Amino acid sequence: MRYIYGNDTGKHWQAYCEWDVTGETNDTVTITANCYFRSLSWGFSIGYVNGGITIDGNQNYTTNNSVEIGNGKTENVWLVRHTVTLVKGNSPRDIKVSCAVRNNSGYMGGYSTGEVNYTVPAKTITKFTVSYDANGGTDAPAAQTKTKGQALTLSSQKPTRSGYIFMGWSNNRNGTVAYPAGGKYTNDANATLYAVWEYDSASQPTILTASVYRVASKSSTTQAADGNYVYFSISWTSGANITTCKMNYTSDGMFTNQATLNGATSGASGTTYGWCDCPSSLTWHLTFTLANSYGQSIEADYTIAAYGTAIIDVTNQGQGVGILTAAPNQGVAIGGTG
Repeated sequence: MRYIYGNDTGKHWQAYCEWDVTGETNDTVTITANCYFRSLSWGFSIGYVNGGITIDGNQNYTTNNSVEIGNGKTENVWLVRHTVTLVKGNSPRDIKVSCAVRNNSGYMGGYSTGEVNYTVPAKTITKFTVSYDANGGTDAPAAQTKTKGQALTLSSQKPTRSGYIFMGWSNNRNGTVAYPAGGKYTNDANATLYAVWEYDSASQPTILTASVYRVASKSSTTQAADGNYVYFSISWTSGANITTCKMNYTSDGMFTNQATLNGATSGASGTTYGWCDCPSSLTWHLTFTLANSYGQSIEADYTIAAYGTAIIDVTNQGQGVGILTAAPNQGVAIGGTG
């Protein structure tokens, strides 16, 4: 409990107040005060006594109260109560709490008042940290600080990742987009936001055309159904430079061989060609592989039937069909019948 003593009127009485903080939260503080007529070793039997309390400019008062106090006593007679709830700010601030009593009875009349200062504390500002994880990429934004109850504008900086397009931020490493770059974040909690990526199909290696068939020699490009060599010529493009280019070939139950490549084997586009030793008595399986600097890759499989074997090869989801020869990328190709 805290106290305020009014000025001594010289007439054996004064204003008196008991007050205190009776409630407090992070955002508010509540003050309750009681005002009294206080005798100073004197007796009173009077009426018309007024009392009032002011807390930070907010007043409550009463009028025409009676006071009965025996002779020679120091005693308090309650007049009025006042309760005020004050809002805390971001910084402390000083207020005044005061009480006043006026004796209008005609006996020992007068006026007494007193006041004290009180500092309303600042509210506690709770802060949270929002961090960013590039989730396989680079150049994630720096962490940001969020204030409780206030929306945070997320960084407009976007991370980068080769072969992918940045879509936004997720609350989970494998989640979907919850916030765009520069969007609003309202959760009152520490958090890590994860970049969401979408595969950039524009940079994916793509085979434009492919010719794969039997020839009679390692220098020929003329189709020969019973040839012991396979000639291939494959045109391709890529949104990023090619880092891997190879043609493997094998027959059932045999080791895998790798062909010597000619033409383009790197860069963003080109035509790769060469020959494989593929005796016509066996069916051969050829696999052409491209991979780029973004880690994107493509494989194309081609089947060369043994001479005299009826076989149908299908590529590109049925858009290319080869009969007795490798299927083209589109359309129909027919090899020799043997």
